[in-house]
Amino acid sequence: GNTVLFSGDPYSPAYWSPNHAANQNDIVHGWVNQSSLSEWSDYQHATVWVENWVLNKFGSLDGFVLLGTVEQPEQAAGMLQSLQQQIGGDVFATSARTTFLYETDGGTMTGLVTGETFGNSQTWSTLVRGLSTLGSIDDYEPMLMALSNSQRITPEWQSTQNEFWQGMQAQSEAFTQQLIDNHNANMAWIRNSSAAHQAKMQGIWAANDASMNNYYQRMEAMDSNQRSFLNFIQGENTVRNDAGQVFQVAQGADVYYVNPGTGATVGGNVNFSEQDLIAMGLNPSDWTLTEVIR
Repeated sequence: GNTVLFSGDPYSPAYWSPNHAANQNDIVHGWVNQSSLSEWSDYQHATVWVENWVLNKFGSLDGFVLLGTVEQPEQAAGMLQSLQQQIGGDVFATSARTTFLYETDGGTMTGLVTGETFGNSQTWSTLVRGLSTLGSIDDYEPMLMALSNSQRITPEWQSTQNEFWQGMQAQSEAFTQQLIDNHNANMAWIRNSSAAHQAKMQGIWAANDASMNNYYQRMEAMDSNQRSFLNFIQGENTVRNDAGQVFQVAQGADVYYVNPGTGATVGGNVNFSEQDLIAMGLNPSDWTLTEVIR
């Protein structure tokens, strides 16, 4: 005939951004790599995608001439609003129209293709429709848009899609469970290996400690005598808190509190307590009670 209208391309794939490939699980990678209806591709603006689609589909027709491609901002805005209402989130949409000529036995045909590219940062899709006529495309474009807008999802198609995606979800859940099982097995191996390593190291440390304790005990008597001698000269005492930290303090008190963070000390007679710290405007939690060891 003199005019042909079409809506949709059954062979147009869904696209996945290669920038997010590392974030996808093996189910997605397997699907994209094996399916003819999925591809890894950076997002393409509709002006680029629609024109390339026309060139790939019709570029080899006799006398083909590309007239041009223009953006359709109003169409894109309408689609974007619909996407935001339906799925929300960070979505985008662009729209374009491409016109061209080609020759047939009946004369010069004028072609029109309009389409949209839309999606989010991880995946994007396309819509396409068009017409070819011996007459004026302006006479048929309203009919083309009405045809496109009248398309509806049938219950049979929806049921098929639901079954497909339920199967994909089951595969994804099975894969996720496998990852969890593998992770748990790996962690158990790590824990067992760590426990064995720790047991070995504890034995080594215990042997070292036993040897070093003998050394420290031998040195303790000499160090104590030397430290006491130095304390006598310097007028200091050596004190130790519950954490094992050792400090030098001025002689003259029976009880000492030390601030481990600053090294500051306060002291008093045998009755000196936390209440005395509070009376001095100090926070008892910042101070630790010590024992005079020299």
